[in-house]
Amino acid sequence: MQRVSRPVIEEFTSVEFTGEFYVPQKHGNIELEHMHRYLLATEIVTGKAVLDIACGEGYGSSLLATKAGSVTGVDISDDLIEHARATYRRDNLAFLVGTCADIPLPDGSIDVVVSFETIEHHDEHEAMLREIRRVLRPDGCLLMSTPDRFRYSIQPGETNPFHVKELFEHEFKRLIRSEFRNAAFFGQRIAYGSTMLPDGGALVTRCYWRDADSGEIQSGNNRPVYWITLASDASLPTLPAGLFEQPIDDSETVNAWREASMVADARATALQARTTALQAQVAELRAIVSRSRGVARYSREQLVPVTQALAATKLELDRARALADEQQSKVALLEVELARLTAKEAQFDALRWSRLILLRDAVREGPLSVRKIARIARRSLALVIPRRRHRSQPSSAPSIATGDQVPGFDRVFYLKSYPDVAATGVDPLEHYLQHGRAEGRLPRDPRIPIDDERLPEFAPPKTSRGYLPLVSVIVPSYNHAEYLSDRLTSIYEQTYSGPVEVYLLDDASTDGSLQILTAYADRYPDRTTLVANAENSGSAFRQWRRGLALARGEVVWIAESDDLCEPTFLATLVPLMAHPAVMLAFARTLFFRETRDNVVYTLEEYLHDLPSLRFDMPWIRSAQDLVVAGFYDRNIVPNVSGALLRHPGTQRFVDEDDWQGMHLAGDWMFYLELIKGGLVAFSPETTDYHRVSEASLTTQVGKTSRLAVEVDQVRAAARGIYGMTGEVTDFLPTNRAGAGVRS
Repeated sequence: MQRVSRPVIEEFTSVEFTGEFYVPQKHGNIELEHMHRYLLATEIVTGKAVLDIACGEGYGSSLLATKAGSVTGVDISDDLIEHARATYRRDNLAFLVGTCADIPLPDGSIDVVVSFETIEHHDEHEAMLREIRRVLRPDGCLLMSTPDRFRYSIQPGETNPFHVKELFEHEFKRLIRSEFRNAAFFGQRIAYGSTMLPDGGALVTRCYWRDADSGEIQSGNNRPVYWITLASDASLPTLPAGLFEQPIDDSETVNAWREASMVADARATALQARTTALQAQVAELRAIVSRSRGVARYSREQLVPVTQALAATKLELDRARALADEQQSKVALLEVELARLTAKEAQFDALRWSRLILLRDAVREGPLSVRKIARIARRSLALVIPRRRHRSQPSSAPSIATGDQVPGFDRVFYLKSYPDVAATGVDPLEHYLQHGRAEGRLPRDPRIPIDDERLPEFAPPKTSRGYLPLVSVIVPSYNHAEYLSDRLTSIYEQTYSGPVEVYLLDDASTDGSLQILTAYADRYPDRTTLVANAENSGSAFRQWRRGLALARGEVVWIAESDDLCEPTFLATLVPLMAHPAVMLAFARTLFFRETRDNVVYTLEEYLHDLPSLRFDMPWIRSAQDLVVAGFYDRNIVPNVSGALLRHPGTQRFVDEDDWQGMHLAGDWMFYLELIKGGLVAFSPETTDYHRVSEASLTTQVGKTSRLAVEVDQVRAAARGIYGMTGEVTDFLPTNRAGAGVRS
């Protein structure tokens, strides 16, 4: 039996505990975790040359030296090394200043390298392992530990400020196996339960636990919070599994309950004292009430004449109220007449505005001619001579503006195109705003261009500040585990003050993505729905369709799982959607590789050959205008993550197999269908970051033939929707193949 007394491992130590490294005077769970690792290491170091890399204040190196032939502790801190040399003095123990990537020892001089809770404090993992292999002898071995990122950080929702790059289980095992021929792995966690261990012989362990939510008994590995590996190019030494036990009265849980009990007792004592004081106050108040009742009886006797005077006053008040009601009736009649006259004035102003639009069009169209002069004269007279039928209109104001008042809506086209609407006799504009837009009906002939002028209705609405619709966020995810945490954080930390619902759609990922999605769904259960496919759907657009079928919001954000955005993304773009005809609003996009600081190119650079589009100011333009300006040739919304969409509702194109089966240009097709007959908004005041890589679809030259086929589909659809003719310019930029087509 091995015995290690506490004074031996914490003698003379005086280093302050900051959380960056362990010191022996710190007890509880952290003591169990760190001391257990070093005690396990003593089982394989007898008589050997040992290196303790990142030794901290030196307690572990001193413990290893009780069995090892020689121990060298190395740490980057001069102060810690000076402390260790002064505190732990043994003939076979030395301390040196060094780093994980620059160990101050000769090649092949070490039998066992010990590295506990070190690799997550930096990002030079491969360089550290190469340096360890350099100092190891051919038959030497490495004993290393590191926290499991999922169970240490993501699942509890905590962050260690001293950790630079934590690893998932599969990443740690892949890293070790890439450097050593043989490796064994052990899982470590603090647990409370029963132990049942053999007395000698081979040890096979099996863990059981009761699920905290369901209460069911489950079994498997011990759900490690930390992973320990024993790795070597030679045969691995025998490293026993084990248990480091402490008295239950010393555990963190018992101590926490003990402190809570003491606090509760103190509060109970204080409450008892307060109760006694309150009882005394109640007795005093009862005496006051008794005295007050006597005073009240006397007061009632004195109030009789006052009550009689009040009755007379009430009679006079009733007479005054009757007179006021009579005057109020007269005021109501005057207000009705004022409302009638105001409605007349509004109708006249609306008619005058529509005739001003007709006059402006007459002045602009064609060269000067006798016919043009006559047309201008007729429309000028209409401004000052109201038509007879206008004077005979009813006096009540309409509930919504008529079609003549809204540039961009053609009532004649709408009634002619949709005879079912004409048959009902309803106002065509009112039908379009309440029903027709959601049904995919067109407000005017899309083949007739609109003047390239910022018409009043194309400006952001004045009421947009109070527009806070439900936003449905759809996150299609497939094998993006390494990017998911940052992406989901950028979504859940949006500053938008309106309601938000999030749909996390995993398409049968194989890299641990589902674990991360589940952790976020558990963290934000009130606004998150997780949907996981058992088999891959084969197309991102099928996932779009699935998300749209679930989404309840008027506004939809399809946020790709490997992109990023600013916290103000929703708060900036949602107000633009307050205009009922805006079908799509998008932000400035920066294309980056690895980190947001490594920008490959910008939206302006990508669309530099479309001079009629400006991206240094916000704007709202008609769909037809944008198609003519270049949307027919180039996808001007290169990343769906950078756009908000008005929910397409029951429009038929969402259910078409041809669109759901597309792989590269389906987003472009979706936009052209969605915005037809409506408006598109842009704002440079917030940024979407689109990740590009050599492995992404946007940079695979081998996809060019398939891309050409899908772009032909988009061109054919544009001709049918917008009446476009002629050849399309080369849609593939020469310096970035496929940029602007979904990745």
